[in-house]
Amino acid sequence: MFKSGSIFFKLLSLLILMLISTSFCLLVSNFFITSYFDVSMQNLDFFLSDYSSKKSILALKIIQIASAFGIFIFPVLIFFKIYKMKLIYDLPNLKLVFLSILIIFLGNGMVDLLFKINQLFPLSDWMISYEENAKIITQKFLIMSSFNDLLLNIFVIAILPAIGEEILFRGLIQNSLIENKINYLYSIVITAIIFSAIHMQFAGFLPRLGLGILLGYIYFVTKNIWYPIICHFFNNFLIVFISYLSQNNLLQVQLDIDNYQLSNFTAVLFLASMIYLIFYFKKEIQKRTI
Repeated sequence: MFKSGSIFFKLLSLLILMLISTSFCLLVSNFFITSYFDVSMQNLDFFLSDYSSKKSILALKIIQIASAFGIFIFPVLIFFKIYKMKLIYDLPNLKLVFLSILIIFLGNGMVDLLFKINQLFPLSDWMISYEENAKIITQKFLIMSSFNDLLLNIFVIAILPAIGEEILFRGLIQNSLIENKINYLYSIVITAIIFSAIHMQFAGFLPRLGLGILLGYIYFVTKNIWYPIICHFFNNFLIVFISYLSQNNLLQVQLDIDNYQLSNFTAVLFLASMIYLIFYFKKEIQKRTI
């Protein structure tokens, strides 16, 4: 029905790879959890739903790790091998790394405004329930009483998503769309929509869409996957690290990841600075290609 080289056939093969890989990784993780925590398979769902238990939260993090490998990393690497696709992993330029991170940081102004717009759209009861459950899990994930907890969270929340999601969304999907003669702006936006939708966090759909567009643009102009990976890592790492410092009384900041606290003036100032920096960033890249 589809030609083997068509984008539809590739998408179908990617989905099949994801299904097989995710099923395998979750099967392995569930077997490990039942053995390590001495929980029967019949009681596993009940065990995982006990968010007050540190063991249950650790088990959920193990599942998160398995999901990252099963959904993103393994199937994408296999896909690249099958279709002989390559990503550019050249050593990134330090100045461009700094500028790209600064773009993401200033992008909080855009994220803030998009979050407020997102709040104007009513959510159905099941969406609200799903959001509340996801919020509770995130809050539990971010509880860190030791340095080892910090290291685990950096791996689970910052490193794995940055690598896995960027090689899938920017490295594979965005690249594939552009290679199939789809306008680069459309390709960036379509990829960002998929990126935001797959997170299934409805109250944060527009903010994550904005972040996805920034990451997609950074990848498009640099042609190097390291830049969006580093930016994605920085964005997630900052939340984890500030949470750790705050909880251990090393920083007097109360972080609420679900409610952005920028004033409208600050948000607009950040947004204007981000737009200027995007043009400056592009000029810096053009200098290096001349």
